[in-house]
Amino acid sequence: MKRTAIALLTAGLVLAGSLAGYAADPRTLTVTGTGSVTAAADTATLYVVIETKSDTAARAARDNADTAARVRNAVIAAGASSDGFSTANYTLYPEYDPKGEMKPAAYHAQNSMKVEVKDLARTGQVSDAALHAGASRIGSVVFSLSDEEAYKDKALRAAAGDARAKADAIAGRIGCAVTGVLDVSTQTVSAAPYGRSVMNMAADAAPGTTLSPDKQELTAQVTVVYEIA
Repeated sequence: MKRTAIALLTAGLVLAGSLAGYAADPRTLTVTGTGSVTAAADTATLYVVIETKSDTAARAARDNADTAARVRNAVIAAGASSDGFSTANYTLYPEYDPKGEMKPAAYHAQNSMKVEVKDLARTGQVSDAALHAGASRIGSVVFSLSDEEAYKDKALRAAAGDARAKADAIAGRIGCAVTGVLDVSTQTVSAAPYGRSVMNMAADAAPGTTLSPDKQELTAQVTVVYEIA
């Protein structure tokens, strides 16, 4: 009889402790908000490819450098940023005789230059100028935002506002009110990229090229755990 009383007393204490812990936990409401911002690109990056071939490596490299200098001057005159140049890729490699001899028959130099254009209306003109100055082709054109972080912040603020509006609506519907925030997490802001338009535009392409980007949508998600009462 004593053992039974002790067992019941122990069970009662455990149950009471569990109920007390449950009562102490705050009531929560978890909501995910989404925010989007639409922005127009303000920068174009052209990947201009210059290819040269010669019987020696030194001459192939020199011819390539000379052509690159002409292309640089031409695209700046057409509207490219004077400080927006960099080398994306450079290769110099031998071409061997098809008969199988180990002696190189010629050397190829290939220089891929990144050219930035801030005035998007001139993107097509810059492309044409590069080809007319001796570039072999335009590998691609990428449109982007120079200050993407500012638009990401706007998208995050919109997502946070959406989460709070949803929380207030749900809490009000069930007779509660939001009293605080217990946890916040954000998902990576996705910026739908402007597609890299692989143009492979050859040097003999028709002049008057027109290039213009679509608008870009940046999206953010915020998940918030609210305390309600």
